[in-house]
Amino acid sequence: MYNEQYNKKVSELRKLVSYEQLDIEKIVSLMKEIREIVKSVGDPLVVKTLRLAYENIEANKELAIEYLEDQEDLNNLEYFIDLLKDAQNKYNRDEIEDIMYALLGIPRPQAEEGE
Repeated sequence: MYNEQYNKKVSELRKLVSYEQLDIEKIVSLMKEIREIVKSVGDPLVVKTLRLAYENIEANKELAIEYLEDQEDLNNLEYFIDLLKDAQNKYNRDEIEDIMYALLGIPRPQAEEGE
């Protein structure tokens, strides 16, 4: 994706959140590292969403948003990290943006017709 270091950190993060007992401190620290990598390549959507996500995790000890409805085998955090694996994919970016708005607690603006 962005670079090999990014891919390695996202994979490490995904493994961390797969455990029954979450190490919130490690998860947040790793998300901050990933955010710095993304910041260096200039992707404001992912930078902001990562910040909002780790702030939410610090406050709630999980990614506490209403997002996934029918993904019984994944939680919101696992799903978000899976999207980060290919954050430049237009469909993933669309969902990352949805998650950003959910974290902000505001409805996503609707695109004007013809856009």
